[in-house]
Amino acid sequence: MRRCPTDAEGCLWTAMRGGGRLVRLDPEGRLLKEVPVPVAQPSPCAFGGPGLDVLYVTTGREGLGPHSAGPAGSVLAVRGLSVRGLPVNRFGA
Repeated sequence: MRRCPTDAEGCLWTAMRGGGRLVRLDPEGRLLKEVPVPVAQPSPCAFGGPGLDVLYVTTGREGLGPHSAGPAGSVLAVRGLSVRGLPVNRFGA
């Protein structure tokens, strides 16, 4: 099961696969923010960094062909979101 990250304000962050963007939703599911990314297929994201203020996003390359340009298939770091993530519980902790 995939889990989308929640920020310190209780909002959910998820990738719009095929949509080239990340979205932030409030607890009622209302769209609060859209963040465009330079790939068509962003996939699961997670907060990280020492202050939990960087949103890391994995990206897909499926169906794009061997000569497609851009950072598809890499991990992107999105900074400057003005929110922080929450620490996650470690297994056995």
